Amino acid sequence: MNVSPNFDPLLAKVIVTASSRDEAISRFLQALNQVKVLGPPNNVPYLKAIAQNDTFIGGKATTKFLDTFSFRPQCVFIMIA
Repeated sequence: MNVSPNFDPLLAKVIVTASSRDEAISRFLQALNQVKVLGPPNNVPYLKAIAQNDTFIGGKATTKFLDTFSFRPQCVFIMIA
C-alpha cells in the first residue's frame, strides 16, 4: 500500500486477539515486524520495545508505566546545508 506524503497520522491501528495474553503479544509483535514504513518517522520501534518489556508482558503495566519506561530510539540524522 502506498500512502501520499499528506497521510493521516491515524492511518492504522493494530488490533490482535488470541486465547491468551502471551499469544496476543506474540501476534502483536509479528504484526509490527511485518510493518514497513518508508519516509516519515514512526513509533513501531517504540511499540516493539513496550511489547517486549517484562512489566508489560506480565500484565503489570499501569497508567503510570510509560512515565518510567526507558526507550532510546536508534536513528541517524543527516543534516544537509
